[in-house]
Amino acid sequence: MVARLLSVGTRVISVDIGEAATGADLPLLTSRVIDLVNLDGLEHMVASLPSFSGWVNCHYPRPRDWGLRSGERPDVWPGVIQDHLVSYCLLSQFAAEAMAARGGGSIVNVGSIYGLVGPDDALYAGTDMTMPAPYAAIKGGIGAYSRLLAVRMGKAQVRVNTVAPGGVEAQQDRRFKRRYAVRTPLGRMARIEEVVAPILFLLSEGASYVTGTTLIVDGGWTAR
Repeated sequence: MVARLLSVGTRVISVDIGEAATGADLPLLTSRVIDLVNLDGLEHMVASLPSFSGWVNCHYPRPRDWGLRSGERPDVWPGVIQDHLVSYCLLSQFAAEAMAARGGGSIVNVGSIYGLVGPDDALYAGTDMTMPAPYAAIKGGIGAYSRLLAVRMGKAQVRVNTVAPGGVEAQQDRRFKRRYAVRTPLGRMARIEEVVAPILFLLSEGASYVTGTTLIVDGGWTAR
């Protein structure tokens, strides 16, 4: 996300738990370090940033065994709900308030198709993978909160939308990737740049009348 924004000449503030690994020496990039576990520090962090007109929540905090069957335990819920869902909501609120004071802007929250539809558990058969139950609650909540904030902040010209990607190809089990491709009308998983491009659209003036919506980027998965 950061690299693509930089490539089109956008000034970027990268906020993460560590310094950006690439491009840190570029004049268009500013890095800020924050631990999202510290919810009390989020409002101050947003207020301390240089003026901005766009905000993308694309962080994905999770425990080490997230996505594995061994990692779906009751004790996982409180931590991931706070670190992922609550931090998304609070950051969106604080960013919206900051942009409202400057005349408006655009917020894009990254959700998931699993915040809209149930998983196909057959994809994971014979592997150690699973779709963690808290993930569905988190991503569904992100979409719902984005709609709420869009309604509340519309008169301040702050747009709030969600992008809901399908599966993005990475180092998944080959059996999973093969089944996913068969299940998807376009016959493959997404490439990361195919998720980034719709986010750039929602940030742009081309989407100036788009707010409170969820843009599904899933190769047709949810069309079935």
